[in-house]
Amino acid sequence: MLTKHIFWGEKAREKLLEGVIKLDEVVSSSLGPRGGNSIIEKKYSAPMITNDGVTIARHFRLEDKTADLAAQSIINAAMKTNYRVGDGTTTTVAIACAIVKKCFSEIGGLGIVNDPISMSVEIAKSAKKAVEILKLKAIPFTKEVLHNIVSTSLRDVDYADALTNMMEVIGENGYISVDDNWLTQDETVFETVTGMKFLGSYISGYMVTTPRGEAVQEDVSVFLTNHQIEHLNVLNPLFEDLKKLGKTKVVVIAGNYARHALIALSASAKRVKDGDINIMSVLGVKSPALVPDEFKDIEAYTGAKFASDENYKTLADFFAKNKNGSYLGNVKRIVVDKDDVVISGGAGDITARLMVLEAEQTSEKDMMFKEKRAKRIASLTSGVGIVRVGAPTEPERLYIKLKLEDAVCAAKAAREEGYVKGGGITLKEIAEELGEDNILYEPLMNPYTRIGVEDVPDTVIDPVKVLRYAIENACSVAGKLITVYSTNADENKTMWSELEDKVFPRDRQSDARDNENVDLGAGRLVE
Repeated sequence: MLTKHIFWGEKAREKLLEGVIKLDEVVSSSLGPRGGNSIIEKKYSAPMITNDGVTIARHFRLEDKTADLAAQSIINAAMKTNYRVGDGTTTTVAIACAIVKKCFSEIGGLGIVNDPISMSVEIAKSAKKAVEILKLKAIPFTKEVLHNIVSTSLRDVDYADALTNMMEVIGENGYISVDDNWLTQDETVFETVTGMKFLGSYISGYMVTTPRGEAVQEDVSVFLTNHQIEHLNVLNPLFEDLKKLGKTKVVVIAGNYARHALIALSASAKRVKDGDINIMSVLGVKSPALVPDEFKDIEAYTGAKFASDENYKTLADFFAKNKNGSYLGNVKRIVVDKDDVVISGGAGDITARLMVLEAEQTSEKDMMFKEKRAKRIASLTSGVGIVRVGAPTEPERLYIKLKLEDAVCAAKAAREEGYVKGGGITLKEIAEELGEDNILYEPLMNPYTRIGVEDVPDTVIDPVKVLRYAIENACSVAGKLITVYSTNADENKTMWSELEDKVFPRDRQSDARDNENVDLGAGRLVE
């Protein structure tokens, strides 16, 4: 039977405050340039050492479930900040914890003077005023401050120059992905792709043309379909049209290839490699992970007509309705490896396709799909930056990866709403404008006091969007948390003890083991 722990009044607030204090000490200690790191246990891999607030918060748990209720409420708000702007988790936690600690110390009872509901209303009003002041302080984003924003986020990671250069190359609409460097593992590599990039691979090792294991073709025709190529014979109309046009090279981008087609194209590629000039050079690319919409992006970029399985039941139907190679596209260069395809110099017109994607991006509600569509827009218009993170040890690799992700998100946020002075200075200035009598005065002063750097350089700056979400979400959760009068939490149980209860049901009151305050499953004292 599930046991509940129920508290009310002063005892409930004591329990909640206990969780808030512990969360504040663990997460807020990573705030600012002097913030400390936290080491986190990770099952089945090396421990993680980080001062990334969202990572520390995500792994935070208290054994006392009642105290954990308050901590998880604030963590949820902080995760909302990170979800929106990719940063600001620690600031959200620091402000929210400071509000709760201040209000709980002043409530002391349920009298009219210290009414929690009135405090909650005051917090909401003050938060709106604080955000208005913040927006007035915003400085418009310029390329000159990009390096400062990146440096502030990276802190002690020395990749600011490389990341700044990458952002300038790919442009405002560019997309940056931060991945693991499994190839060399011990170094971090920055790659910039100026053309279009999508998932795919060559179908045969005979098509590889470089020592790095890439298949590279220049000034090549493009045939595009999501049909599976069953036999090479189905492509005969394509080859005939290419001959008429005097073309000798073609890239066939298809959903997949059957065994017979693979063997035939591999044999053809080998003969080309051996110097047979009478054979058409065919680079086979398979992209089974692409959806029809993504094929349409490639269609727009290359100028090829998409032989879709929705519009044409077979490739024979397609070739019957499209004659003389009018369906062919062209690219100046294509580079294919085992994972990715990068094309540049496409012959298509992307204007109409961009209008469709941007309209879909505006109406999209799901953040995951919104991000994927932003990547597709960036691939068509600007470029794609790829950071492959490596380091001598796994903890260092994870540390660098998280810092780089923060820097990318901070730069994006600053572009959208501008920036302000960092190091807690702007929050301090907002608190001073609100006045010492305002309920948010001490909480907004808290980050500046905690960071403890009196002379913050002008190069240390914060994106306005990050601070805005931090203030709004911190005040939202704290304003509701201070109104709690009673708590209702499940009994503190480990997975082992829950399993033990199911396998060996017993009368808990008559079992001597439960009277010793010992958690048998975890082998340690319970708080």
